[in-house]
Amino acid sequence: PRRPSGIRQQFGLFGEQQAGEVAQNAGSREAMTTATRTSREECQSRLARHSERERRLARRFTRLVRIQRRSTYIVIGFCVFDPGTAMALIPFAILLLAVLFVRIRIASARYRAHLAAEFYGGALARIEDRWSGRGDPGARFLEANHLFAGDLDLFGQGSLFQFLCAARTPTGKETLADWLTHPGELAEIASRQGAVRELADLDVRERLALLEPDEATHRPDAVNEWGN
Repeated sequence: PRRPSGIRQQFGLFGEQQAGEVAQNAGSREAMTTATRTSREECQSRLARHSERERRLARRFTRLVRIQRRSTYIVIGFCVFDPGTAMALIPFAILLLAVLFVRIRIASARYRAHLAAEFYGGALARIEDRWSGRGDPGARFLEANHLFAGDLDLFGQGSLFQFLCAARTPTGKETLADWLTHPGELAEIASRQGAVRELADLDVRERLALLEPDEATHRPDAVNEWGN
């Protein structure tokens, strides 16, 4: 016997809804895959560019070191063996100062290129699931009697903290550890997510990664006093 048309229509509608949900989920997965692939390609491109810049600056730095060393030997040699020609060494002294100034600038630019390459190398490691064992594991933040930190692997090798942490100051690391172990209220979480979206731009994150924190002069208490 044939089924009533109403039941067929209900089953047909249910099947269409299921098909729509499957298509939507497939589209979401495809979009995520495309976004991941795009992020990987962008990180690979920037990593290659900064790595090449670091190598180029390293070669220039090496050449300047050789010029500075040879100029220093010439000045010392003339001062020791022919002191009467000291006035003629003024151009060499000026050259040494100029080389020293350029050398400092190249060393700074090379260090920034290294920081940028390191930043994108870490980003690629997270995208390609090679992040475990890289970076700070944050084991010092693990509390022995914490309710869920041990069960959820929040700290230690291969932990959530190690995956997420890109902080370069003690205050940043402590803040991340506190957020992981002490969940905030819904409004606070939404505020944090908004801040994350504002910092999601890759150029902004690169500029932040190029900052050079000074551990000796880093004073969180002074920042807190300024903020209050």
